[in-house]
Amino acid sequence: MRPASANRKWALLLSLVLLTGYAAFYIAVERSVFAYRYRALEEVQAVARTFPRVPLGSYKSVDMRAVYYYGRPIPVLSRADIVAAATSPQPQFVLIERETLASEKSI
Repeated sequence: MRPASANRKWALLLSLVLLTGYAAFYIAVERSVFAYRYRALEEVQAVARTFPRVPLGSYKSVDMRAVYYYGRPIPVLSRADIVAAATSPQPQFVLIERETLASEKSI
């Protein structure tokens, strides 16, 4: 059996390795793994700047980073809301994530 100090050293080493790995992922790897999301977020920001009075809604939940880039809350829309927006003379943007779009058959 190992002495308690050796166990503490291993626990500390493991904690440091896990923390370093976690930080490295979010600093270096996340942006490339989720590049499609970051490209879309820049587009959301451009929409907010270009069309400040046109509302943006999302179908189902949206990544919270989109809310950050948009700069204001993004309401969640139902199918009925999307149909109403499509038939309305007022312009409105609808944000739908790729995974949601792929899982839905008729939007």
